[in-house]
Amino acid sequence: MIRLIVSDIDGTLIDERGALPPENALALAEAARRGVRVALATIRKRDSALHIAGLLGMPCTLVCNGGATIFDEAGAELQALTIPLELARTIAALADQQELPLLATIDEHNYYRPRSHPAAHIQATGTDVAAMLPAIDRAPSRFIVRGEAGAALLMREFGAAPLRFVRHYHTDGSLADATITHADATKESALAFLCARWAIDCAAVLAIGDAEADIAMLRMAGVGVAVGNAQPDVRAIADWIAPAAGAGGVAAAVRRYVLREASAIP
Repeated sequence: MIRLIVSDIDGTLIDERGALPPENALALAEAARRGVRVALATIRKRDSALHIAGLLGMPCTLVCNGGATIFDEAGAELQALTIPLELARTIAALADQQELPLLATIDEHNYYRPRSHPAAHIQATGTDVAAMLPAIDRAPSRFIVRGEAGAALLMREFGAAPLRFVRHYHTDGSLADATITHADATKESALAFLCARWAIDCAAVLAIGDAEADIAMLRMAGVGVAVGNAQPDVRAIADWIAPAAGAGGVAAAVRRYVLREASAIP
């Protein structure tokens, strides 16, 4: 019996346009009404993830920044893992030297080097900086570097450091960005943390995702579901492949494995 549902957000719970299929919200609400816990696991920072939880209309545990930070349903911080400050400053210095499009998140606030995001997005969500190094006065939760060249450089230079690199891809298969976090900041470690906290066996978890960062989480869960638009390596390890995100893939998984609706079970 499933006691916890953990879902990725982008490309899983919401579609590529950022729209939340209504059936996903309805299915998760019904699961919560039956006593099943719901957690969202995402690379987003807390306020952005909280916005999606607001669209669902229900309190959710939030695993943010790729697993670096965890917040319970009431908003209390349960975990915060950061990149060691001196290592972070070394990364920032190289990004400044090579003019990389880099984003840093410090205490849930974003700092953006040039070209890391469109100007309108930066103005609405964080602070535009000409150089990253002066902004790194505290340990960040994450860096995000845009594009293949910058990602390759940082992965080559810091591949042996105690860091976690997670790549995200465009629908055409090209690399969109790479996220850099503390080595222990993973969705699967966050899932293990929550299961221990709530005395839930991993076998009683339904995990749903679409990307590289979700693979270990899906493997750890009792049931791991890939949405239809997931990357091939995610679909290859999934217990079931649901419809695509935009077609209500999360709802289909919840109906099949939690609500046990006959229409969702072949």
